[in-house]
Amino acid sequence: MRNPFRQLKYLPWLALFQAAALTLLAVSVVDIALIMGLRIAVMRQAIVLLFAPPLGILMLIGISSAIGALAVYILRRFFRRQVMISVGVLWALVLCVMVLMVVRSLLPVPSLLIQANQLSLVGVVLGVFLSQGRVWR
Repeated sequence: MRNPFRQLKYLPWLALFQAAALTLLAVSVVDIALIMGLRIAVMRQAIVLLFAPPLGILMLIGISSAIGALAVYILRRFFRRQVMISVGVLWALVLCVMVLMVVRSLLPVPSLLIQANQLSLVGVVLGVFLSQGRVWR
């Protein structure tokens, strides 16, 4: 009987975690800039309006999609010699990004953009697979 988890052993985990870490580092810099921008009254009103309940769900999915697409871009740009992109590698990248998002959410640092929940998972999956569409078609 064939073991479906055997492929996991041969994935380039180090490169995937490095790409996910670079992605979340870049997003954290933008996140910190937004949090510092909350001191400006106009910026605070705009952010509160954007993250209000009807639009907040779409914003969270959109931001998570952008995180997933950025992770694929970083993987293709900086790790193209170590990683041959396939569907399995993309799913592993989603796992790496989500694991690091959970770790980042456990840190006592305030965050507007990085949240680890089901909507973020949907957004990251959409961002990863829609930005790299020709691999899975």
